[in-house]
Amino acid sequence: MKHFSIILLLLAFSLTGCSTIQTAGIGSNQNIIQTNVNLGSNNFRVVGTSSGTVTYSYILGFGGPAKNIALHNATALMIKNADLVGPQAVANVVTSSEVKTFLGLYTKITVTVTGQIIEFY
Repeated sequence: MKHFSIILLLLAFSLTGCSTIQTAGIGSNQNIIQTNVNLGSNNFRVVGTSSGTVTYSYILGFGGPAKNIALHNATALMIKNADLVGPQAVANVVTSSEVKTFLGLYTKITVTVTGQIIEFY
């Protein structure tokens, strides 16, 4: 019975832990893409929006990308989906993340980056 208690205790310790996933810019109003544009005159128009979403899963804190990779990949996907041509740029970039966890064993993180496509004339 003593050996069973020790094995059960070791099993309990191996299934518990503490992990933190941090992504820079998530939940804050930081500019990811920095552009210097003068919007004082009416020489542009909004031609659409673009977004990029990535989802990663972690089991016991393992799997998925390193810290800032999820944000970077979602931003790159948003730029790719924008299909910018000529005098176009992405402005008003907003990031959001959703974290779902199940008993601390399984974590699913979804990062979405959205921006407006503006065109200068």
